[in-house]
Amino acid sequence: MERGISASIAGAVLLLVLSASASAEDWSSTYYAQQKLEALGYEVKPDGRSGPATRKALAAAGEKHGFEPTVTGLFRLFAAETVRHRIPVEDPTQMAAIEDAVKHELLDPFSSYLRNVVRHESGMVCGQVNAKNQFGAYVGWRTFMVPLMFPHPDRSGKWHATGALVDSSDEEHVNITCMLDIGIRLPADQQRELDEYLETHG
Repeated sequence: MERGISASIAGAVLLLVLSASASAEDWSSTYYAQQKLEALGYEVKPDGRSGPATRKALAAAGEKHGFEPTVTGLFRLFAAETVRHRIPVEDPTQMAAIEDAVKHELLDPFSSYLRNVVRHESGMVCGQVNAKNQFGAYVGWRTFMVPLMFPHPDRSGKWHATGALVDSSDEEHVNITCMLDIGIRLPADQQRELDEYLETHG
């Protein structure tokens, strides 16, 4: 299976990340960097302020992962890593669950089209959706994310997805969360079940 997405899309993703972090010390960029550091296991509280704990975590993460210990350095490395490890979602049962979760958030769900749907290492799913607004016009492609996707407990082979974010008010959050793969982990027992399922069927 070909991993990742096309080079042109990957390049666009990376440019968006770097432009979003151009002002490396602003609240938003610092907040998302802190989220990624926390997801990596560092003791950082995401609050948007670049204090001693954040600088210490950036230094430690930079030394371990080989990036300049700045917000921009973190964004650059992990955006590229996220693109490299994405896996296109091709399983029809997974796609059905994702479509249901995304359509639940749309004004006109029956007009929707999805593309570039990928699963990250964290288990989070991202992609793009286009659908009609209240005036019957397509609004253009928007990034969506589905933080949680897991097999149904009855082990029927069906999947369940929930928590889709596609609203334009969440655009920056969705874009950067997808670009840096800041995934939401399941409780330990459910995560083990999901990991085992993906190892067998992924």
